[in-house]
Amino acid sequence: MARDPHLVTADADRPLRAAAVFVAVTFLIAAGVYLPAIASDRGWIGVSVPSGLVLVGLLSPGIATVVIHLHDDGVAGVRRVFGWLTAWRFGRVWWGVVVALPPVFIAGYLAAYVGLGHDVALEPPGIGVETVGMVVLLALLTAVTAVGEEIGWRGHLLPLLQARMSAVSASLLLGGIWAVWHVPLFLGFEGLALPLRLVSTVGGAVMYTWLFNNTGGSVLAVALLHFGTNMWARLVGLSGAPPPTDTPAAAAFAAVNLLVAAVVLVGFGGATLTGRRSPPGR
Repeated sequence: MARDPHLVTADADRPLRAAAVFVAVTFLIAAGVYLPAIASDRGWIGVSVPSGLVLVGLLSPGIATVVIHLHDDGVAGVRRVFGWLTAWRFGRVWWGVVVALPPVFIAGYLAAYVGLGHDVALEPPGIGVETVGMVVLLALLTAVTAVGEEIGWRGHLLPLLQARMSAVSASLLLGGIWAVWHVPLFLGFEGLALPLRLVSTVGGAVMYTWLFNNTGGSVLAVALLHFGTNMWARLVGLSGAPPPTDTPAAAAFAAVNLLVAAVVLVGFGGATLTGRRSPPGR
């Protein structure tokens, strides 16, 4: 049975305070990893920071969520967090969205890049043990990081924000927080790529809220969309597609994110992003 589309909210006495605590814990964990890594890379400190520690920063939203729920409800709280990933009955239509949107999104990105006057020449990578191993490793890392982000951003933070504001307002606020969290990962991008990628992140947050609310709050759905989008980007990257790390590519990526955000806003309305005019009971 499909889950009922609605504005998914958290049952909390002071949701905005809880949201602020989550953001603070997430950024403290991320800063504890990224700041030493950046300082080490730039020669500001003489200590070498293992590159594997970056994974802790990437998982910081999920780690913060687990820590908060462990503090509040013990082991039962942690079980509840990972239980969010079992909500798979959200209907065939939304399963279709989860499966089809990532390749369509990446195709749109490449089309926008070509539309800006640049060439894309894709050549499928050779099939061999090394290539297969690389793809499997990429898939595992992409899946882990997608889950780590989504149990935090959408599973924990978004319902808290939606308890006090509309879906679009919550999306824009979350998107801004999400964008700032991404800054250490975008350092070194060329030209205007960094601010364009931050704009992309805000636009993408609207898309994820749209899917989250229309699947009745399925963290699994948004994690799969996150995984699929990143994985398709990596696969076409192996085939020679440009990563959105310079100004033209980042502009194309931002354009597609903003277009999707505009389409879902016009089609589903900003109050809940589900087609309902206003949140139930408000």
